[in-house]
Amino acid sequence: MKYLLIIIGLFFTIPLFVLSMSRDLGLIPHGMGSIDWLTWLMFILIALFVGTSMVFIPLMGITGAALAAMVSNIIYNMLGVVVVGRRFGLWPYGMVHLKMTIVGLAAASAGFLIPQVTLIPDIIIRSLLVTFIFIGGVYFWRLSDDMNGLFASFMAKLKNRL
Repeated sequence: MKYLLIIIGLFFTIPLFVLSMSRDLGLIPHGMGSIDWLTWLMFILIALFVGTSMVFIPLMGITGAALAAMVSNIIYNMLGVVVVGRRFGLWPYGMVHLKMTIVGLAAASAGFLIPQVTLIPDIIIRSLLVTFIFIGGVYFWRLSDDMNGLFASFMAKLKNRL
């Protein structure tokens, strides 16, 4: 029950990450056979939801239901991305997106794993830790041209003052 809201929030956030490509199959002209793919993806989603519900609900109750819905939704959306990519040659992701996901997961994990202290110091410590890990990872892998340019100009100004 403790993680129910987090899982439900992730359930509604995941389609934003994958751009809901599987739902976009219905917008592609019918002459390309997109309705067939959308229908099969829906059957797969139903089967995934039933299967994951049968596994997670007995183990975790209502939290298991939320987890089953989230896992099914993730797989469904990823299959939609693969179908659109293979069938129509539209790949929305590259190595930058994978690296950004790794940096985000590392920052979130670090914030999640440190022990809790009293409220205000806890908020400050976690916020600073997550921010430094995320910004450090983005800078290290050069994932943002804007941020790297801003950092370079800041360092140049700092060097001129010294």
